[in-house]
Amino acid sequence: MEWTPENDAQLTELFKKRLGIRFISSWTRWPAPAIRLRLVELGLASPLSRRGAALVARAPQAASETAPLRQVRELAELEAMDDDDEDEGDLRASRGCPRGHLVSEAKIAALYRTVGRDYR
Repeated sequence: MEWTPENDAQLTELFKKRLGIRFISSWTRWPAPAIRLRLVELGLASPLSRRGAALVARAPQAASETAPLRQVRELAELEAMDDDDEDEGDLRASRGCPRGHLVSEAKIAALYRTVGRDYR
């Protein structure tokens, strides 16, 4: 990537606001490794330690071009599963509590009474 004085100024300003490299990369659409390298070159960030470099080397590389299609397909499957789950069987029921409520009927009524209202 070609770094211009304007890019350097923008990068320096964003970094001084304590924004992370990942955020700066998504905001400016510059590659994160290039941002990290440029920050090191400008003296704003320290180079990676041996352990950090090893973690970066082991990180998965950029996803293939079919990854977005796979993600869309997985989201569609999840939405289809949500449509099938209409029985609301995932709501918890506790002793004295209506199904799906976190507190008992008595506590709900007491809260309503404290503000001068009737729960029923």
